[in-house]
Amino acid sequence: MHPIIRKLKLAVKQNQDQGVSPLVIRVLVKEILQDYILAAIYGSSYAGNLIFYGGTALRKIYDLDRMSEDLDFETDGEVSIVEVKKVVELFFKKQKFAGVEYKIQQGQIINRLTLKFSILQDLGLSAHQSEKLHLKIEINPEKKDRIYQTELFPFMKDQFSVMVKHYSLPVLMAGKITACLERVFQKGNSGVTVKGRDYYDLIWYMKNKIQPSDEYLKDAGYDSKTVFTQLDEKIKQIKSKDLLLDLQPFFKSTKYINSWCNNFHDFYQQFSKEYSS
Repeated sequence: MHPIIRKLKLAVKQNQDQGVSPLVIRVLVKEILQDYILAAIYGSSYAGNLIFYGGTALRKIYDLDRMSEDLDFETDGEVSIVEVKKVVELFFKKQKFAGVEYKIQQGQIINRLTLKFSILQDLGLSAHQSEKLHLKIEINPEKKDRIYQTELFPFMKDQFSVMVKHYSLPVLMAGKITACLERVFQKGNSGVTVKGRDYYDLIWYMKNKIQPSDEYLKDAGYDSKTVFTQLDEKIKQIKSKDLLLDLQPFFKSTKYINSWCNNFHDFYQQFSKEYSS
């Protein structure tokens, strides 16, 4: 049995024994696979040109207490999604890990690589051999006039040790505020247009008293002195049940995330006092 499959099977069994839902276990499997992809990317010659950001960066680097399923990067150099695909594909070939398909989507807005892993039936998570686990890698090719503050994080998993380049917490928070105010989102056919993960992460930043990057907010068209007033108006319209619909697959404890969503507005009011102008 391949060591990666062995590791995944052990994680699946441990969580099944704990009564964790199959939907959540699938995300847990993705999180393990993310570690190998990060090792591949940041062990390559493109490591210095890709900046890790988003919820998964917060999870891997700062121990955010929710799970995350995709990998998001920005580039400060000329790195194409095709080159990233070659790096990841070569990594899994060297590991002799078969059963991975790669699909590239390229456009002006985003460049996406979807990895399709033929492992669900083997892990006991699907009755159908044809069903695959999808993991997305996205690269934002947007060119910015300003380079925002980045940091390096020593990332070690199994036998792999790499330095992960990522945005600082103030920059990450400013990006999250912008996402909360601007993101266009649709949760399947539910009619829900709120991405609960954005607001969970926002509360995490606020609870930890992170101050958003003034430079980032200014470049995005916001004033750090008034942006929380804009958030106030947006958050008043959010329903707890809409947050829950998006957040549920990312927590082992249904009781916890139900309670969190029910108390979301109270959390925001409590922590926003630190940001009053």
